[in-house]
Amino acid sequence: MISSEKVSEIFGNCLFKDNEIIDGKPTVEPIYVEGITLNFGLHPERVNQYSEEIGKFISELPEPFKNGWSFLNLCQTKDGEQWTGIHKVCEELMVLGIATNKMKYCSPKEIEGKLPGGVPYIQVI
Repeated sequence: MISSEKVSEIFGNCLFKDNEIIDGKPTVEPIYVEGITLNFGLHPERVNQYSEEIGKFISELPEPFKNGWSFLNLCQTKDGEQWTGIHKVCEELMVLGIATNKMKYCSPKEIEGKLPGGVPYIQVI
């Protein structure tokens, strides 16, 4: 079952550790994902390790995400329950979803401010 704690734990585990950065560069080629507030470089082996669990979280999202829906709705499950009240955690799930090719942006970043709520629309693939 999706939870703020589990999403944040997995996200944190997918980031590079201090000993995996040498002279300011990661020891393996990261998976780069442009988030809403920040850009991220995730460790590809750990992203792959958690891919199935990330997919299970994404499968709990509401049906409209299959056609693209506002990031603001990412905090709900398909049963209408709020699984988190923290946008940062929603962004973590979105970044993990994009990194595993289970989610994508529906439109270019340049037009996000013109969309309702001023945030991107996200699609579950």
